[in-house]
Amino acid sequence: MNTAMSRLRIFRTIKKKSHGFFTGQAVYINPQGEWALAKADSIYTADAIGVVQSSDGSTFTYVINGYISGLTGLLDSYNYYLSENTAGAITSNPPSAIG
Repeated sequence: MNTAMSRLRIFRTIKKKSHGFFTGQAVYINPQGEWALAKADSIYTADAIGVVQSSDGSTFTYVINGYISGLTGLLDSYNYYLSENTAGAITSNPPSAIG
């Protein structure tokens, strides 16, 4: 595991074979200590740690804080939320659940 800071950005690279993550997906660590896609339908899956910046078959880099390049479909000055319908997705629709 490697954590780095680069001009207003904090990111971490994780080595994990067959992780299945793609750029733009929100991730968290589940109660079993495994990396998984975050989802806003439960307090257990909604605690996203960061958004995947890049990935390949054996590593992924996620951004904890700061600028992320390479994302599509997002615009500046909009609020974005963790999706309650699709694991890992970021949406402009706020979750309907309170809490």
